[in-house]
Amino acid sequence: MMSGIDSKHGFVDRADNEEEMIIQRVLSRFDTLRSMRANYETIWDEITDFVVPSRGSYSQITTNVPAQRRDRKILDITGIVAARTLAARVLTDMTSPNERWFDLRIKDPQLDANENVRRFLYELSEKVFAELNKGWNLPHIEVTTDWIAYGTACLYVQAIEENDKKELVFKSIPITELFIAENFKGVPDTVFRYFRLPIRQIAQEFGTEQFTKDLMVALNKDPDQLHEVIHAVYPSDTYQVGAKMKKGMKFKSCYVLKDSKILLSEGGFNDMPFIVFRFWKRTGEPYGGSPAWDALSDIRMIDR
Repeated sequence: MMSGIDSKHGFVDRADNEEEMIIQRVLSRFDTLRSMRANYETIWDEITDFVVPSRGSYSQITTNVPAQRRDRKILDITGIVAARTLAARVLTDMTSPNERWFDLRIKDPQLDANENVRRFLYELSEKVFAELNKGWNLPHIEVTTDWIAYGTACLYVQAIEENDKKELVFKSIPITELFIAENFKGVPDTVFRYFRLPIRQIAQEFGTEQFTKDLMVALNKDPDQLHEVIHAVYPSDTYQVGAKMKKGMKFKSCYVLKDSKILLSEGGFNDMPFIVFRFWKRTGEPYGGSPAWDALSDIRMIDR
């Protein structure tokens, strides 16, 4: 392990310095992204109150209560029914779980027209559709509902290998946990997910090697104690084409325990694992608008 000389403290581990820099970068960037998102949160709260009352608060993300009732302001359920109806139409007409809604093709027209190639692609499309249906449907319903209600939605996709078997994991990320930034093309290339986990689940997923004495005490005495975690995925400064090592991959992935300032995990992805959907959006704004947003004036008039 390489070390350097610090004039104040003597020898210092470069790896520790690098880890501290990553933590500070993640926490500082999170504060910036959270500030950028603040303008949207009051509107999202209002949409939640009148269109999707099953969702939590967006402006008070640290004080959300599971299964909290938010439907006491509603006098007319037209907004709720309209959002659910549109979501159902999108799901059944565009991405039905009962009928394959896509085909795999090859760009080369001559190769694509080959009968053996077409047969192979047909069989491959069927296998992909069957794989999607194993874990895609429920998260897709949640994502579509958020997309129609808030205009922004996110699906997390990751390939996991366990017991020599690979499987695709799909997870809907509620926008209460979502903080994003775009690249110069207007495509989200930075996604921060803020969420809370019981200390025992953090230990199960990341181990206890990085835990402080206080965290170990909490793990033993109060294993369900909630702690704030940030999962940050952003473009890597050390990207190398075709790299397989985490430092050379296109996107850096870090899990940081927020209050304790601990780097739980560091990795990378060659493709962005967070797929961000926007219904419509204004140029220069990272978050989208929605049909519910467009109808909010009418909804206010009916319910107030």
